[in-house]
Amino acid sequence: MLCYMSFIIQDEAFELWSEWSKIYEPSSESANVIDSIRDEWYLINIVHNDFQDQDGLFRVLESVKTIAV
Repeated sequence: MLCYMSFIIQDEAFELWSEWSKIYEPSSESANVIDSIRDEWYLINIVHNDFQDQDGLFRVLESVKTIAV
């Protein structure tokens, strides 16, 4: 089961990135970085349901290998 709030937070995050980039000149490096994060990155929600295993989620995350794109 996924939390409904996870989807609301995702929408707010992308909206905030759009607003944040407006602080800078449109073609500035800062605006470009923020815009690329908004446009090219993914916001994910990871849930580990075994709350009694406090390190379970961290073991999973540490086992994932990063692939350079």
